[in-house]
Amino acid sequence: MNLEFFFLLAAGVFIAYSNGANDVSKGIATLVGSGITDYKRAILWGTVWTGIGGLAGALLAGAMIETFGSGLLAEGTVPTLAAALATIAGAGLWVALATRSGLPVSTTLTIPWCTYTDPEIAHVGMYEAQARAKGIAVDTFQVPMSEVDRAIADGEEDGFVKIHVKKGTDQILGATIIAPHAGEMINEITLAIVRKIGLGSIANVIHPYPTQAEAIKKVADSYQRTRLTPFVKGLLKRWLH
Repeated sequence: MNLEFFFLLAAGVFIAYSNGANDVSKGIATLVGSGITDYKRAILWGTVWTGIGGLAGALLAGAMIETFGSGLLAEGTVPTLAAALATIAGAGLWVALATRSGLPVSTTLTIPWCTYTDPEIAHVGMYEAQARAKGIAVDTFQVPMSEVDRAIADGEEDGFVKIHVKKGTDQILGATIIAPHAGEMINEITLAIVRKIGLGSIANVIHPYPTQAEAIKKVADSYQRTRLTPFVKGLLKRWLH
């Protein structure tokens, strides 16, 4: 075994340790709530399982490249340990930096999913029950697709857009969309959660008209109306009627 191999091994352990520590930092509230105080042990197990997962992924990737990778690399190209070391070291440093600065590298809460039925069902973030289980009070805003002009014009009025926010704020916790194009519509909410864009900010964004995604704007407008004082509500009611 040469020196490059040992550096590669050390880098692999480093990124596994960093990733394990980052996972623990993301779940620290859960650990505390569960009465777990042995964080070093938690980080160690995070390292072990990250390492095992990384090794399994490397073996699978190698097998797939060997099976399906014909022509991917120019003839005579030979991947080296130095290239692998540079890649792992870069990833490890980013994970370590994110951990030290309190930034999550990834989060399962912001991975959206969609079931391609008719209409489609898409979701991202927490459900109301999950938020309440974590002790987070929520406000929920919902608009049926039957109130969206484009959905009416297209004859696709089944479904709704439902968004949960932390009570008293516009922080989006999660959303469920049932609509013919829910898979496309959920992206706006996913971006808002990841970048910490509040529902009130979405209300200030001009959406093309008519589009089915205008349902999201209508939900955001519903939140904005809760911020109106009784006096302003009265003025608007008299003016609009």
